[in-house]
Amino acid sequence: MALRIFSSVLAGLAVAVAASGAALACEKLIDMPTPRIEEMMEVMKDSGSSELKQLLAFEELACSNRPAVRKFAVDTGLASKSKSLRSQSLAILLMQRDQVRLDLLEELKGDRTMEQWIRSNGRSVAYKFHEREATQNCISLAAGHKCPGPYMIAIDGLNIRIIDPAHHLTGTFALQPDNSLRGTILVKRAARPVAAKIELEK
Repeated sequence: MALRIFSSVLAGLAVAVAASGAALACEKLIDMPTPRIEEMMEVMKDSGSSELKQLLAFEELACSNRPAVRKFAVDTGLASKSKSLRSQSLAILLMQRDQVRLDLLEELKGDRTMEQWIRSNGRSVAYKFHEREATQNCISLAAGHKCPGPYMIAIDGLNIRIIDPAHHLTGTFALQPDNSLRGTILVKRAARPVAAKIELEK
């Protein structure tokens, strides 16, 4: 039964990835003139600017060939009240990272499956990123595996989903006001989901 549930989760994730809107994908980084950068920064900082104008400004700045400009776009987007800007910023931030670390938030006693899992893996799991596919909103977590695939992070708006057969887990996380990702993981044969977090600032 657990194996069937795990397989159905994977199938559901593949459908969700295909159905969701694609994250911003820069075909190439742009050498923007300084006056244009300053103009687009002002648009993003101006709370009176329309969401459309801010999204267009974000798309330009996030594809700048200057790292500081890209960081400004992501940081400002994450701080925005706009769900669209926050979701695009989350996607860009994840796509630009090399890895993330998942940390358990609960003390687990009495669940033999989780106690054994922690003895084998510890209370943290580091995920190195491999193939990235912005048009499919996903990142491969295993060398030699394409995305979407059996080892991946799927980005869906302000949420991400992890599927990791190597550690026998799936996880669902939501972006928080402090820009961390918090949610739960479900280890195969464990009694219940377990609270966990992913810090994006580290």
